[in-house]
Amino acid sequence: MILCASDNYVSFEALKLLAKKVRVAKIIVNEPLKKEVLDFCRQEGVLICNKMDTVNRVGVLISFSYKKLIDKSLINKARVAVNFHPAPLPFYRGRATTMQALIKGEKRWGATFHYLAEKFDSGKIIERRWFDISEHCCPLKISESSLKLL
Repeated sequence: MILCASDNYVSFEALKLLAKKVRVAKIIVNEPLKKEVLDFCRQEGVLICNKMDTVNRVGVLISFSYKKLIDKSLINKARVAVNFHPAPLPFYRGRATTMQALIKGEKRWGATFHYLAEKFDSGKIIERRWFDISEHCCPLKISESSLKLL
């Protein structure tokens, strides 16, 4: 399995969760990684690269908070290519969606698995899962609750 991810708290937590369930062979990043993430990858034997063209074929490709559009050529190299979007699609596309949820006063929130496509957050939805937002919630807590849906 290959993971495309950013260097943020939520992506690192996703990497740790996935590594408990499957062998993550490679992580493709688009920014320098924090020491904690680098150490984890070394410990787990996860190769780190910043170029998508280093991939030949892969069984499963997962995108998680990856800031760049994943090229169609990489999507085509995977048997299955999916994105975990920490918001309910198609209602909340893009970034900073948890802040949007709080501003709009949402009472329920969700996360979406969808197939990767040529445009951001536009692939066919595989599954959407929901949870309630507590009254005094913050964006980080919403993100953590989204992660629990993995």
